[in-house]
Amino acid sequence: MTKRLKLRNVVKIGVACLAVVVGLSSCKKEVTGISLDKTTLTLEVGEWKTLTATVLPKNATNKSVAWTTSNGTIASVVDGIVNGNMAGTTTVIAKAGNYTTTCEVTVKPESLEGTNWEGTDNYEIQWTLNFTNATNCTMTESYQGETVTATGTYIFNSPNISINLGGGLHLSGTVVGNQMTLTIGGSHTVSLTKQ
Repeated sequence: MTKRLKLRNVVKIGVACLAVVVGLSSCKKEVTGISLDKTTLTLEVGEWKTLTATVLPKNATNKSVAWTTSNGTIASVVDGIVNGNMAGTTTVIAKAGNYTTTCEVTVKPESLEGTNWEGTDNYEIQWTLNFTNATNCTMTESYQGETVTATGTYIFNSPNISINLGGGLHLSGTVVGNQMTLTIGGSHTVSLTKQ
């Protein structure tokens, strides 16, 4: 009698385990599609923007997304964050399960038009540079309550910039991200931050 009870318990446990395994197997939800919130994206060199992926169904077991780009030299992507590296076009690919979707990315040359920069030089003089359009700029220099303003032109070919102001004043330097470094005559340095 005891052996029969033990055998019945073993059978019950086996059936219960099988039900659990079958249940878990049937709960697995495969990916049926993926989409992005944008099909095209435009950004400047040095700029970044975010793409958001939606994986279907919402209760898919594995909703992880693999991000790649057809040309990482032009734009790179990590977890949906697209960085513009150099001017050109490329394609960002998002993959979930066996499904993929794409976004066409255009990276434009960096522009200073409409931006305002402030900082100081190595003589602690306050500088403000306003790039009014694609070729013209205004410089304001302030020191001990006195202010001097000059207008001029500039040429920007990222990362290099050349500025010619009234009175024959010439500045040259580089722009990296939100930082600009200019020199005047070799020893006079101006450090500016994009506002």
